Amino acid sequence: MAQQQVIPYADQPFVQEALAYVYVAQSVGRNRAGVLMYDCERYRSQIKTLSSQGDIQPTRYYQLDGLVTTETGTEKAQIIMQDKIINKSDFLRKELGEIPPQMKQFLRDIISSDELGLGDQGRQVQIDRNIGRYETSSSNQGSSFWCLLNNKEVRDQRDLFFQTLTSLKLMVRAFSYVSTRGGETREKLYVPAPELDIFFNHYLAEVGLGSYLWPEELEEIHSVFHILDSSNGSLSSRDELDRKTPVRFRDSVGEFIKECLARNVIEESKNDYSFAYLSVNDMVWYETERVKRYQKPLIDFLLVKKPIKPIVTPPTASISGTLPEGGHEAKGISKGEEKHTGSLAIFLGYSPQHEQIYWQPGKSNNGHLLIVGGSGAGKTELIRCIAKELVSHKFPVLMIDFHGDMSPDKTVVQTYDIHEASQYYFNPLEIDTKFPDITPLRAEYDFLDAMLINFPNLGIQQRDNIADIIEQGYKQQGITISPDTWSNELPFAFIQNEILNSDDKERQSLSAYFRGIFDYQLFSGTKKFSVGEVLNVGISHINLKLLPESLRALYADLFLRKLYYTLQTLGEIPRGDIPDNQRYRIFVIVDEAKLLVSERQGVKAVLNKYATEMRKCGVGLILASQLVSHFNDEILANIASKICMNAENMNQAKTNGKLFDIPEKVLINLEPGQCYLKTKAGLTELQVSPSWKR
Repeated sequence: MAQQQVIPYADQPFVQEALAYVYVAQSVGRNRAGVLMYDCERYRSQIKTLSSQGDIQPTRYYQLDGLVTTETGTEKAQIIMQDKIINKSDFLRKELGEIPPQMKQFLRDIISSDELGLGDQGRQVQIDRNIGRYETSSSNQGSSFWCLLNNKEVRDQRDLFFQTLTSLKLMVRAFSYVSTRGGETREKLYVPAPELDIFFNHYLAEVGLGSYLWPEELEEIHSVFHILDSSNGSLSSRDELDRKTPVRFRDSVGEFIKECLARNVIEESKNDYSFAYLSVNDMVWYETERVKRYQKPLIDFLLVKKPIKPIVTPPTASISGTLPEGGHEAKGISKGEEKHTGSLAIFLGYSPQHEQIYWQPGKSNNGHLLIVGGSGAGKTELIRCIAKELVSHKFPVLMIDFHGDMSPDKTVVQTYDIHEASQYYFNPLEIDTKFPDITPLRAEYDFLDAMLINFPNLGIQQRDNIADIIEQGYKQQGITISPDTWSNELPFAFIQNEILNSDDKERQSLSAYFRGIFDYQLFSGTKKFSVGEVLNVGISHINLKLLPESLRALYADLFLRKLYYTLQTLGEIPRGDIPDNQRYRIFVIVDEAKLLVSERQGVKAVLNKYATEMRKCGVGLILASQLVSHFNDEILANIASKICMNAENMNQAKTNGKLFDIPEKVLINLEPGQCYLKTKAGLTELQVSPSWKR
């Protein structure tokens, strides 16, 4: 009987992971001179173990320090990767079975190619540099199909598959580097395990797919696409185009050029040496037609006009709200404690050991969460996931969106697009009989506080003038302290008329502060929505993207203040061990929250009020921004759970790392969606499970 192969470091999973990482990542770039030490920072202690065992050794590329596996280390890593492939092969076969046949072959071509590393922000750089340059190279026209990655559907399918391979540790990401300036890093790339190429070849043979993808006719269409390239603003002469074009497409290209000339999209010109060429006048029309006629057939063939099904990594997360068998709360949140009856468990993602990680706001000192990380780190996707899970547990969610990209699945969202002459509006001066504690005077002072926060140069006399106008308006509409009069409404048009048509110079001076409000008709429209509506189950998404930044902050400030006082009138949540569905009335999510934390003229910023006072009224607050320093000590002290994601640069990593006690190099090397959750008992590493995997 054959002896079972021993898997190296089976009892030391993190050491095993570190060895596999160095083995795969050392192939980054064309130089294959090792993986940079910079990329191995997270495995610092494991690297010492591997070095002492003689499995890795230092290397140097110009002034850059790196690591490579030794001969024995390579042998051990190959056994580890082969074992990973065997364990994940059934899952990979199942997921590949959902991908169109031609796309399977295309993915294999990408993985086995030495031309593309393909990272995330580096991925786009690679498309702009390598792919763009490659597709216009006269010596290679028609020989490479990487230009198809400029198509979003194709690129999305590749990205989803790469993300799956990365989560399974069959592909890693590492910085590439070049010899210029004594050695310098470039973009971060995906690097596949060599064993993947073997797996793909076996798999394609199993399902009856050959080693070559493209039929001859499509190869020729692809060559025509490159022959007609106009990236430098011009084309060859008509005679030259005719000579280069495959015979069967000469008539088609001839008709295309004639149409372009007739439309004045291109024109015939001569250079200083009297060589004829075609110059492009309308690049947008020309490129759109070139793609439609000579690239779209390739895309249709590749995708078989079949919807792309996202590839997911096992195990599938439950969104039932209770912890499924095998699931874990994040370390330090509530492990070892008695669960509240009806405890709310929000699935976040997986630990490095593939344990499911949950955020349980009801088990913290408050139900607040802070998310910090650089652009592209995955903050917005995490927000979408949390919002959808909250709604699945029947909690109302309010999203204040300054960039217009927070909204998840539209089927569960009521979006209020606020812009110039928007149909949606709310009236900050409206009095609602359902909330008797919000009197006309309370609404007036609430409005004045928001104006002072957002317009710090507003003087005392000007503030008094605004108060006089509001009080005059309430009086004219018959609105008094009696709730019986609150069915009447003070339209904001009254404020506009009193300021713009006044002969009083003091009132006229207010127009400088209100001009934007009036021009954008910020509090006027045809469809009014009230604060009370957002307390219904579902996601209320207030999209402020199309407003100037000053008006975005003012609108959000006023709406949140209105909600704040509304919730106060409903009373405090009973204390004690109560179910979470009674503990929370609403969750409020604010991205780019730095816009709402300024305090001026003694007026407390609205998010400070929420963080410090609204837990007792049933509000769970979720704030996101790039830097911890965007929030003052009061907010940070009153948010129990905090998540730190990838940093864009070392300064950002240094600032965020201090709060989380995470080294700068670790933060700057986090993958998109990879993060650390900090609670009172410690730090938990996890990979966020994105919405398309749920």
